[in-house]
Amino acid sequence: MATITVNAADVALVRVDSAGGARSFPAAAAIDAGHVVSLNASGRATASGTNMEGFAVTSAKQAGAAIDVIRSGIVDLGDALASLAFGAAVYAAPDGSLDDSSNAGANPQIGYVTASNGEIPSRKLLAVEV
Repeated sequence: MATITVNAADVALVRVDSAGGARSFPAAAAIDAGHVVSLNASGRATASGTNMEGFAVTSAKQAGAAIDVIRSGIVDLGDALASLAFGAAVYAAPDGSLDDSSNAGANPQIGYVTASNGEIPSRKLLAVEV
C-alpha cells in the first residue's frame, strides 16, 4: 500500500460528468484539493475516505471556506499518478488521501487512471466515480 502524494496546486478539473456538476460545500477545516471528502452532521466537508461525498477539485484554506467537489469526472493531478498503469484503481484512504491499494478491502475505490485525449504521450488522469 502506498499513499499517492498529490500537490494541491497541480489539481485541475478536466471534465465533470455528473448532472449536477461540481457542488460547493463549506469546509469544516482546511482541506487541500486532491482529497476525498465526506460531509459531517452539519453538512460541512471533511477530508475523509468514508461515506464519500466526492473529490475536492479546489482547496479550502480555513473552516467555513467553500470547497468544490465532484462525484464523477476527470481530474488532472499533475505527476501524482505517473507510477501507476493506465486502468489502475485508485482508492480513498480513511484520512481522505489517495492510495494505490484497497488495503484488504478497507479503502473504497474512488476512481481509476485514464489517459488524456489527443496528447502523445498521454498524461495520466484520474477518472473519479463516487
